[in-house]
Amino acid sequence: QVEFLRAELASMARRRTRWRVVQYHQPAWPAVKPPTRLLDPFVRLFEEGGVDLVCEADGHCIKRTVPVRNGARAPDGVVYIGEGGLGAVQRKPDASRWYLAPPGYAGTGHHVTRLTFRRDRLDYEVIRLDGASGDAATLRPRSR
Repeated sequence: QVEFLRAELASMARRRTRWRVVQYHQPAWPAVKPPTRLLDPFVRLFEEGGVDLVCEADGHCIKRTVPVRNGARAPDGVVYIGEGGLGAVQRKPDASRWYLAPPGYAGTGHHVTRLTFRRDRLDYEVIRLDGASGDAATLRPRSR
């Protein structure tokens, strides 16, 4: 899987791929469960490969990390969202984790996530079942 991801990211030239978004199940930066080091090789590839946004699952909550690079908050880091929220019992996230501190977010509630891709920005919004916004953020293009 690491070799596949490395090859895929290398094949995406920025001139033809404006936004790089990855999705998988078990979170690298979890809001509910204990952190795991199993995804370290993938996280490094996301950072090296210029991934903008990672969609994670498994925790059954709403979460958006601060931009993360090299295990710390960084303006040029990768943002991780998730962790699943429609049809599954919601769990309570641990909002005290450094990567969920503002401007990150952690919460609960059945929801869907809407991503709107534009050339100059990527808009992220959590929409709760009652139609209210649960969280929102805008990512700007990388300069590379």
